[in-house]
Amino acid sequence: MKWSGATSDYLAYLKSYWSAKVGGETGWDKALQSGVINPSLALVAVKGTFNSSAVAAAVTAATSGKKGGAFELVLYEKIGIGAGQGASNPWLQELPDPVTRATWDNYVVVSPKMAKSLVNIDLNNNGQADAYEVILQSLA
Repeated sequence: MKWSGATSDYLAYLKSYWSAKVGGETGWDKALQSGVINPSLALVAVKGTFNSSAVAAAVTAATSGKKGGAFELVLYEKIGIGAGQGASNPWLQELPDPVTRATWDNYVVVSPKMAKSLVNIDLNNNGQADAYEVILQSLA
């Protein structure tokens, strides 16, 4: 809220936003008390406008970046932990990644062809495939 330049705190902002949607102060109190919004109350719908120029500028900025080499690294947040807000919850740390099914480890996913060209490991050869962790850790 401070970064956006708002002078009110978050509770005041939240209360003013939802009070307008649920019918004023009484609707706000009723929603807090019951924990749900009564669908029989008429909700105020506000039609938003979409400005595609901001999206076009973001796409241009993302695609016009200078490529540094032949490879591109893509980083992403873990689904369960997010950006760190779920790090103190051990159940979320045990949650496997939905794509790789890896649970606790940091990893790099590369194709067998890329592994052969970068570190001279043939992932199709079981003898070499077992040594990939040692080789990659020594490169770091």
